[in-house]
Amino acid sequence: MSNVMAIILAAGKGTRFNSDLPKVLHTIHKKPMVHHVIESVRQCGITNTCLVVGYQKEAVLSACQPYNVSHATQMEQLGTGHAVVCALDEIQKTNPTHCLILAGDCPLIRSETLKSLVATHTETQAAATILTATLADAGNYGRIIRDQNNHILAIKEAKDCTPNERRIQEFNSGIYCFKTQELLSSITHIQTNNAQNEYYLTDMIEILKNQGLIISGHCIENAIEVSGANTQDELAILEQNTH
Repeated sequence: MSNVMAIILAAGKGTRFNSDLPKVLHTIHKKPMVHHVIESVRQCGITNTCLVVGYQKEAVLSACQPYNVSHATQMEQLGTGHAVVCALDEIQKTNPTHCLILAGDCPLIRSETLKSLVATHTETQAAATILTATLADAGNYGRIIRDQNNHILAIKEAKDCTPNERRIQEFNSGIYCFKTQELLSSITHIQTNNAQNEYYLTDMIEILKNQGLIISGHCIENAIEVSGANTQDELAILEQNTH
């Protein structure tokens, strides 16, 4: 794991929490969500972590000081793709072979799952590997679009899906592993032609696929592990699902 850098996206405000506290500092088991994520990354053996901060960045950095992580600032929240662009300088400083990208608000993610994702990524020699899971109704999650040979073609945000695509049960967890070289060369091609007018990291999948590169998926059985929390109620549900 010495050649893997983790990028943790932690810039969001979390408006639906109805609180001034940055989203990732809301606690689960008396610990900020982002601490759980950093610890899972650490337990994988990844020592190089960059936190992308924005809303109340000083509070987030202060809370994460014990972990000795580097940081990048996303002044405006223009999407996940934009967040990674903000971290490019930090990525280029250490030039890791692979980048593991995950959100700071998925506190139940296990280090074993992250290890398996990276293993699938390296074994399949993929340009990008997506951590996926399935739900009978994948709701607002982006859907994994596959061809008849089961190869991943793209990720489509729920808002941009056709009624048929919305029936797809396999969804994007928002956790990825990229070959750094492919990430750096393709991320500038992302555009904002979508319902939210944001730069989606998910568009990278189609860009890389169109270059003839390998896209892999690593599907886990327990969808709760990749659940985020956007409200106090959702946070309470996550708390109940852990011991």
